[in-house]
Amino acid sequence: MIRSVLTKIEALGLVLRGRVGLRACSGYFFPSLIYLFVLLALVFLSAPSFAQSASPTPTPQEVENGDVISGSDALLLSVPVFVTDQKGRQATGLTAADLVVIDNGRVRDIAFFGAQARPVDIVFALDDSGSIRDVIAQQQATALDLLRRFDQPSQMALIRFSQESRLAVPFTGELKLLRSEFARSAAGQTRTAIFDAALVAVKAFGDLKSNSAERRRLVILLSDGLDTASTVKPRDVIAAAREAGVSFYVIHLPLYTVRGNSLVTRPVAKGFKDLATQTGGLYLAGPNARAALSGPSAIDLAPVFQSIANDINGRYDLAYYLDPSTDVKGTHHLEVRCIAKTCRDLLLRIMRPDFIWDGNVQPNGSSITP
Repeated sequence: MIRSVLTKIEALGLVLRGRVGLRACSGYFFPSLIYLFVLLALVFLSAPSFAQSASPTPTPQEVENGDVISGSDALLLSVPVFVTDQKGRQATGLTAADLVVIDNGRVRDIAFFGAQARPVDIVFALDDSGSIRDVIAQQQATALDLLRRFDQPSQMALIRFSQESRLAVPFTGELKLLRSEFARSAAGQTRTAIFDAALVAVKAFGDLKSNSAERRRLVILLSDGLDTASTVKPRDVIAAAREAGVSFYVIHLPLYTVRGNSLVTRPVAKGFKDLATQTGGLYLAGPNARAALSGPSAIDLAPVFQSIANDINGRYDLAYYLDPSTDVKGTHHLEVRCIAKTCRDLLLRIMRPDFIWDGNVQPNGSSITP
């Protein structure tokens, strides 16, 4: 680059010698001044190309927590945020100016903001055990209608489980295939392995070519919450879900027992609720005792599936920079707050509020641990 600049200067100098009466001037002050101006002009015109080749401008993208998408001296970290009102309805119309990202107590500049819809990949995990399999069979129309509420092409898969799990329908957008399997009332086994099935559901996304930055991934788990046979720990399922960018939406179809003169809900397995609360999803209660005692036909899960649709469509994607010169390695705790007057009655939930950073910012070399 410098050699070419000097060559241009020399060539321009020869032209000037031919067109300007330099020999008429005494001494060398005048030609030296011309060379100086020419040199400054060429260096100035060449400066943008120097800057552009040294540090290209990064282009923001939609990514999940921990993905490195730009820069050699900073890491752009995505923060998915779900925003709904008090009734669970999606909150639209927010801008970057309405939201504040706080990392370890320090307000961060929002470098990227996105609110566009994306296709959704859904795995239905259906509990075949006990009497709730009949309840699930009654809900197939309401459940499958969920696919129409998302940006296309969205798709679903279906897993049935009791003690063993099986992928009954691989990912497809064909509702006819899903409808027949969803409505089938399977003969379940006497034992149930919820967390084993949850891990199978997460692994089902591994066969997809798309990634969690291009599409949203969720598991809708319908179960009574009574796990009697799992070999997998809830924390292992949660870690796998976070790694794959999968959120659990747990629909609890409770079983009731008599205690004294009243009916009470049977307690769920430890970690059942955590599948939802620790992966950025929702834990949703099913029918009350009166509806449950009235039989499967009296149970309507339409409001529950509407809440799921509102939650997914109410997602915003924010991003901010982590800089090793100012940000410490180790544990980071995130908060997102809405500061606009219209946010007073809104509920905000971060997909993964805590992570551990190793301080590396090189593409494909940084480690973000949920």
